[in-house]
Amino acid sequence: MSGQMKLYPAMFLAACTFFCSGIFAALASLLLLSEASLRKGFLLLSISLLCLGAGELLNHPKQRSLQTGESGAGPGYSNYRTRNPCGLGNLLIILAVLLLFGGASVLLYG
Repeated sequence: MSGQMKLYPAMFLAACTFFCSGIFAALASLLLLSEASLRKGFLLLSISLLCLGAGELLNHPKQRSLQTGESGAGPGYSNYRTRNPCGLGNLLIILAVLLLFGGASVLLYG
């Protein structure tokens, strides 16, 4: 990759960010919070981020396409991500939204 930057789609970067943030937020809520209601609320929110990231990663799988070479270069493969909805990915996103509202209600009213 001499001098070329590999670009990733924005939704893939957002999904990875949500997934990693969910893991770190879950660990932080388990280790740093002592009050039970706060811990439960933040744990629900972090699991919501984890489910959202996993669902988006499942809905945007890596695909390959054959591309002809430009300016005399030989043919090669290009990796790209398009939305390919699967049932498990959609279920995880729906679960993430429900957990988001559940975690917010525990934090606000719990």
